[in-house]
Amino acid sequence: MARAVLRFAAMDLPISRPFRISRGEKSVATNVLIEVEAEGVVGRGEAAPNPRYGQSQATALGALETFDLPPRAELFDLPPILDAFRAHAPGESAAHAGLQSALWDWTGRRLGRSVRDLFGIRGSAVPPSSWTISIDSPDQVVDRVHEARDWPLYKVKLGGGEADEAAIRALREATSRPFRVDANEAWSEVEAREKIDWLATLGCELVEQPLPAADLDAMARLRERSPLPLIADEAACGKASLAELARAYHGLNVKLMKTGGLKEAIRLVHDARRSGMEVMLGCFVESGLGIAAAATLLPLARWADLDGAALLRQDPFEGCTIRGGEAQLSGAPGLGVHPRRSLDLGPSPN
Repeated sequence: MARAVLRFAAMDLPISRPFRISRGEKSVATNVLIEVEAEGVVGRGEAAPNPRYGQSQATALGALETFDLPPRAELFDLPPILDAFRAHAPGESAAHAGLQSALWDWTGRRLGRSVRDLFGIRGSAVPPSSWTISIDSPDQVVDRVHEARDWPLYKVKLGGGEADEAAIRALREATSRPFRVDANEAWSEVEAREKIDWLATLGCELVEQPLPAADLDAMARLRERSPLPLIADEAACGKASLAELARAYHGLNVKLMKTGGLKEAIRLVHDARRSGMEVMLGCFVESGLGIAAAATLLPLARWADLDGAALLRQDPFEGCTIRGGEAQLSGAPGLGVHPRRSLDLGPSPN
């Protein structure tokens, strides 16, 4: 087998509207495109680093730039490559996820099989994805509802205070469809208790990460009396064990960028279920390439939040879409997506 080649480049993705959560706002997703090539076959993956976890586009690119594929690396033999990268950059879970996706994409293309087929994931019944409405004025919340009129449900980002009630009331005046709430660690225990009781009367399905990730004891008290399922997101990427999380939450938001890739995400899904927790499949703001990797696992989840590419001004990849909340995969080999135009990542630095 010819020597495998690793390439990577910054991939800046303009967002159609400013995306605001309790920790800040962004108008561009600063991600990384990763390619592996051997035997004339190219596999691609996407990394979406998140500052909340000590990662950035620069740190991901730096980790990839200083990484050499093991000598005589066989792309079919993923563990040695991925183990080497994890040892090289243990804090770069997003870059690890992107590299792993590229390797699985290459393997599927080389064998003429989809990644979902390679993992043996079966089932056509998948949960619909929510459409995210970031923190905004009531008028803008209404505009976002109208913009996403074809989506079956919404996820509303909240940041605390009276603005939360105004946003939810605007949502309810605009639509009677079900919705979810994500506070991104913004509430206190008292505020969370009051707002969750109120949200339960309005058709809210669940609440994601109401308290700071470290407040497990407060979350356990909240869980005991909550009329709604409480989902761990930021808390699922810390030092807490699954047993500790299961005491504090009803479910877990599994994101490839946090777990480090597909294989780790599948393991976490099964471990979470054994711990008595339900699973949400989530994402950051990513292109269709990143969403295609996550969508591979849809049959394993109870809830889905995979609208990352739908929030972009333009998706540079085609082959995976989430229309009206329904994931539509091409079924082509690998991850099943292709660039809309030629991508020039330049000469390989490896």
